[in-house]
Amino acid sequence: MIPDYDPLAGIHLPAALEPVYLPQCDSVMEEGARRARSGAPEGTLVWAGHQSAAHGRLGSEWLAPVDALHCALVLRPELPNARLGEFLPLNVVALGMALASSVAPMTELRYRWPNAVVLGDGRVAGVWLSASSDWLVLATSVNVAETADAENLRHTCVRFDGGNPEVTVAALLEAYAHQLVIGLARWDDEGFAPVLRHFRSRAEHMHSDVSLCLPDGTRVTGRADAIDDNGSLVLDTDSGKRIVTINEYMGLPQA
Repeated sequence: MIPDYDPLAGIHLPAALEPVYLPQCDSVMEEGARRARSGAPEGTLVWAGHQSAAHGRLGSEWLAPVDALHCALVLRPELPNARLGEFLPLNVVALGMALASSVAPMTELRYRWPNAVVLGDGRVAGVWLSASSDWLVLATSVNVAETADAENLRHTCVRFDGGNPEVTVAALLEAYAHQLVIGLARWDDEGFAPVLRHFRSRAEHMHSDVSLCLPDGTRVTGRADAIDDNGSLVLDTDSGKRIVTINEYMGLPQA
């Protein structure tokens, strides 16, 4: 149900963020990008009650339950294109920390390289990144009260699979926003290494066979050996070692 009141009332978000609530939009990623292109300041946080045309990586359909968290953050970092991918693990870690504080103790929570959070035995959240020469948008979707049914994909949600039937979308947004601002400040002070250490500590599928579809349509299959110091996935394939960068996987500029 789309609320008929201001959901931002009573939510305590970091002062660095400028929240904008929309009852509905086509996609928080697209809405965030439109606002970024129109000059929205860094810290603009778009929160939507519902997405009518949500999509994931490479335009793939992303099924979006209404009672879920859908948001996008506008950033304007000054750094080389090759480092843009650092923001995906940073966002995953911030979201993971917020979820860890919102689910029952001992609930298994892992990170799927490079842009998903897994709760129990299924994906509970996805994050994406869109960028231009002077802006970057981080989009996040979390299944809070119900799962997103999808063929051949296992999804979970925070209330049931996380063992917290009382959690609300607003409470999760508040926890996530605070963790994200903390993470961004630490990244600015200490670099990518602390983010990467946390991501590696919860990474799944290490030393297992994986198959990745790249933006150019090729598929890379091999054994996931490691996540290197740049956040890239190192695969052992039939033709030798293959390194897939986050930028390559997400279709971002490599240099």
